[in-house]
Amino acid sequence: MATEKEIEEIKNRIHIYDIVASYVKLKKSGSNYFGLCPFHNERTPSFSVNDDLGFFKCFGCQESGDVIAFIEKIEHVSFKDAIEKLASMANITLSHEFTKEKSEKKRILEMNTLSQEVFKYILTKHKAGTKALEYCKQRHLSMDSIKEFGLGYDHGNTLIEVLRKRGFSDHEIISYGIGVVRNGQLVDKYRGRLIFPIFSMTGDVVGFSGRIIVKNDMLPKYINSPETEIFKKNNILYGLYNTKKAIKEEDNAILLEGPIDVISSYQNGVKHVCAVQGTSLTINHLNILRRLTENISFCFDQDNAGLKALKRSFFIAADADVNPKVIKINEAKDVDERVNANKEGFLEDMHKPLDLLEFLINKDISEFNISTLEGKIKVINDILPLVVKIRDTLKQSFYLSKLSEAVQVPESEIKKMMYAKSEEYKKEIMKTIEKNIKNENSRQEYLLALFLQHYKSLKDTIHGFDTSCITDLNIKAIILKLQKAREEGVDIKSFINSLESGEKELCMNLMTVNLKKLRSDDTEYINDEVFSIAKILKKKKLMNNINELKNKLWVYEKEHNEDKMAEMVNEISALTKEIEG
Repeated sequence: MATEKEIEEIKNRIHIYDIVASYVKLKKSGSNYFGLCPFHNERTPSFSVNDDLGFFKCFGCQESGDVIAFIEKIEHVSFKDAIEKLASMANITLSHEFTKEKSEKKRILEMNTLSQEVFKYILTKHKAGTKALEYCKQRHLSMDSIKEFGLGYDHGNTLIEVLRKRGFSDHEIISYGIGVVRNGQLVDKYRGRLIFPIFSMTGDVVGFSGRIIVKNDMLPKYINSPETEIFKKNNILYGLYNTKKAIKEEDNAILLEGPIDVISSYQNGVKHVCAVQGTSLTINHLNILRRLTENISFCFDQDNAGLKALKRSFFIAADADVNPKVIKINEAKDVDERVNANKEGFLEDMHKPLDLLEFLINKDISEFNISTLEGKIKVINDILPLVVKIRDTLKQSFYLSKLSEAVQVPESEIKKMMYAKSEEYKKEIMKTIEKNIKNENSRQEYLLALFLQHYKSLKDTIHGFDTSCITDLNIKAIILKLQKAREEGVDIKSFINSLESGEKELCMNLMTVNLKKLRSDDTEYINDEVFSIAKILKKKKLMNNINELKNKLWVYEKEHNEDKMAEMVNEISALTKEIEG
């Protein structure tokens, strides 16, 4: 363990302001800096940093601590890992080694870091990367950008052998998404692809995205790392590690379609950019950006899919309480094409963001014939759901006026339609929640909803429930707390109020879902429902365990370890019987 002296040295060398400012946009006020709390959602900044004292505190969620505590919470790492990360940043060599038992997070980081070094070397210094380097030139990616964004190339199975020699098992290589089994052989997952490393906000390589460099309609254009302990797609934005400083300086973040668009824009002078990585835009992505700026400009492809994405983005932006803009790319289908065809035109486009809702209104006006009643109704019905989502009444009134002017319908009539839409919208949201909560991927939330809403009548069921079938750690933690509260006679209101902000929000949402319309109030029926859901969850968990054992079996077969093979076969057989029983 690090000594007290070394820990104090770390705190003295590292300014907490510098660390926090890489995650949150901070403004000076007196002797403190204030910003939006990264640990809970809020509209008014209540998160304070005192650089002199090396201390942070949120007056909203009450999170507080020193720079080590901040890294622990923001990166979801242990105290030990936080110390090691900060010691590395401060160029301090710890005299006492931490335990040799390395966490899975550390193993993934070590594998990813080594993998990136191999990919980078092949692309920039080895003859095997010549074709990929030529592709980069064709896409106008400069050598400076290649180095700054850490691009690489996977030409074959060199990486697998390197990782094996460094002590990584085949099981780890498969589990962490670097290798896959093809025809009984372990091979590089990204072979033949240009590699875009994905960095965390502190510069750790948390995953990869690989793009084909030779057109092949049989293969996906991009493949990405699977979600791991350190890579969650809804918490990652490509390029943000490189561009966060520019985003804070410009007080604006431009969301682009993908990695090449980000790099093309960055190297041509527009650096306040990033992209969603391997998933659709979520409120988590906008909450991350909102710590840096409240102004978000969407710059998507100029096609029907791009238009649909813009409308969906408006809904998410409204929930995140950010100011949504749109950047229209003229005379090209995307950023990369525009910048390479006309750099001056590209720079002009990127520095002229348009109001997103006004853009969508004008888009509809050009599409529908508003000289007809049918055309007016189509525009109003298309835009009103967006207006309903706006929380600020002044902004809502502004857009109603714009819509009224555009379709030439009295604002009073549109307001009547809006009030009707508001009720329809609320009902639709509730229906969606009720539908989603019954979905296979939401069974654990559904189970928790039953426990919360039937807290009194399910006393014995809650107390005796076996949480081993619950794989969602947040939900498991809540159920365990629920069991303790039930045992101590705590009422449901007091229980929910005692939870942390994220847990409380989830429970409040589940408490408001109208399960009575979906399920009987009969206690016996509800108990049966709980046992039915638990049985399904247990079966699913057992199936996952079997798949993990099959992966291990394959590795042991490669190693000709007959004892371990027999052990795996017996375990798989036992789990299979348990499922069938």
